[in-house]
Order: sequence, then structure tokens, then C-alpha cells
Amino acid sequence: KLAAAQDYTLAQYNLGVIYENGYGVSRNYNKALKFYTSAAESGFAPAQNEMGLMYLIGAGPAQNMQKAARWFSLAAHQGYEMAQSNLGYMYHFGYGVPLDYKQSVKWYRLAAETGNGIAQYHLASMYMNGQGVVSDRSRAYIWSNLAANNGNKNGRMLRDYIAKRMPRIELEKLKIRAKSCINKKYKNC
Repeated sequence: KLAAAQDYTLAQYNLGVIYENGYGVSRNYNKALKFYTSAAESGFAPAQNEMGLMYLIGAGPAQNMQKAARWFSLAAHQGYEMAQSNLGYMYHFGYGVPLDYKQSVKWYRLAAETGNGIAQYHLASMYMNGQGVVSDRSRAYIWSNLAANNGNKNGRMLRDYIAKRMPRIELEKLKIRAKSCINKKYKNC
């Protein structure tokens, strides 16, 4: 608390986490919001992302999709991959921003290329459904496979769904391409 009172951004963020989750204290979303706000206004991307989440679900402050999108955007533009994925989600469903599949794909891809399994799954679904990109079952398989490898259950289910409907020889080629994507650190997949 002493460090947070001295405007130490990481301490402010950590106190936000403590109060939001009730670690050793009573859970208090209003106190969490206070500490996250201080850190977020200093430009700390993880705190900005947490502010976005609090406004998205209405934990502490009243639910406000526009404010959620604004905080996600601030953190996403700093390269914070969780916020990039969250901003992609906002554009995907038109929460707080206009529905825009191309913007959604842009932000999902940036996060997916860092290894974010949630973004990889969402990017796969965009390819599967032709939202913001040309429908491409092969790319949908590759990204869903990568998501599955990063522990995303929805990615595993989508991968398995696609695999059941694909010729074996094509599937084997795509497995090799997916492995190549890992070796290229998810770039140009």
C-alpha cells in the first residue's frame, strides 16, 4: 500500500489484483477499480486491460462497453496481447465499437502471433466462417490446431470438427504447416 500511495504503478496494479480477487483481503471491486485506474492512467497496459474487463462485465463500475473498448484499445496499441485479443472480440461482436470483422481479424491476428490461444481460436473461427477474411478451411484448421496446442478447448473442438471433414492426405499436410507455424513463431501462418 505504501508503494501504491507513492504512485508506484506496479504496486497500484498489484493492489488492484489483490482487491479484485480477494487475495488476503475481502473482495472489493471498488478498491480494485481505484488502484487499476491509477495504474491505467499512468499508461500501464495490464491495468488498462483490467479496466476494460471490469467495464465489460460490470464488476465495480457499471457495465459500459464503450469504456471497455477504449481501455482495451489503449493497451492493445501498446502491444499487450491480451488486450489485442479482447479488442478483437469487441470488434467481432460490435461491443462498444462498430461491428467490424476486418478490425477483429487484425487484432486477433496480432494476439494470435504472440501465442495467445484464445485469439488463435477466434482467428480460426473467422477463417472458418469467412468473417473479415476469405473463408479458408485450411487456415481455420491451422489456427485451431495452434490454439488447441496452447490449451484452448474451443480450438481443440474446432480442429477436430474440421479434421473429421477433411481428406487424410490434406490433413497431414496441414499438420506439417501448423508445426512450421510454431517454428516461425506464428508469423505468416
